[in-house]
Amino acid sequence: MLNNTKNSMKKIIKRRKDGVIQSYWIGKNQTRILNRKGRGQKKKNIYECVRRRVFFSFHYERDAIRAAQVRNSNVVKNKSIEASDFIDAAKWEEVKRCGEEAIKRWIENQISGTSVTAVLIGAKTSERKWIKHEIDESLKRGNGLLAIYIHKCPLFDGRTDTKGKNPFDNLSIEKNGQKKYLSEIYSAYDWFDDNGRENLGYWIEEAARKAGR
Repeated sequence: MLNNTKNSMKKIIKRRKDGVIQSYWIGKNQTRILNRKGRGQKKKNIYECVRRRVFFSFHYERDAIRAAQVRNSNVVKNKSIEASDFIDAAKWEEVKRCGEEAIKRWIENQISGTSVTAVLIGAKTSERKWIKHEIDESLKRGNGLLAIYIHKCPLFDGRTDTKGKNPFDNLSIEKNGQKKYLSEIYSAYDWFDDNGRENLGYWIEEAARKAGR
């Protein structure tokens, strides 16, 4: 499959300032297949999709401002990935006033057409009923998943929050006849410590690959 793909792709080779040689293939689907090899390094394959549609799941009342910092990061703003609609706490209240069935329809519409769901973890995210529903709906549709801790993202007054639990620790699926917690399958990152501004695109592509998307 890889060889057939390469036949319709253009190969580009670059040497970075640190001596690492990068080669990648670019095709009509805008997917790059990168091979990196530097001095004393083993050759690695890294799959980077230039554009994916992503659903961001987060605690709307408590973490909307923190989530907006992810939305406003370069990888989203320069269209490397496309985010489904972000809403703030006020708009979420409007949706909630329409009742549970309306909320479910809204979530389904937001996830529709996405291939990855990124759960942005704040202090209370794992306790939220609708976060679990969004994860369940994402799994039903075959989305890849990843978790990102955003508690260190400051509010306008500089306040951060406490680190919350990863909801993936309590949710499981059956894989190859065995019960697997989502945290055993899908990765969790820290937006600050793991440099989310630079790496979000790679994280998303890795989550998609694990789900076969």
